[in-house]
Amino acid sequence: MLYPKQNKAKRKLEYCCRNCGYKSEAENPCIYVNKLISKLDELVGIVPEVSQDPALPRTDSHECPACGNRGVCFFQSMLVKTMSMKLFYCCNTCNHRWTDY
Repeated sequence: MLYPKQNKAKRKLEYCCRNCGYKSEAENPCIYVNKLISKLDELVGIVPEVSQDPALPRTDSHECPACGNRGVCFFQSMLVKTMSMKLFYCCNTCNHRWTDY
């Protein structure tokens, strides 16, 4: 079985056999690839019961895209990394959450 090993003189990656000493130069110098694929949803941390909070402002000017109700509460994004004022809306009837981009 061939194991990866660094050839310090040539600065190349080689595959070597520990039993017989056979060596072959690696075609691809990459040993390990870690691909992080994640799409973070901004609405994930918002609990559905946020519409029951009496401290949040309410408006009738936005319609819920899920049920059509015009009674919604809204609040500003609490993310530190965002510098823009992004408002999140939560329906008082069905607890659907959305944002306007």
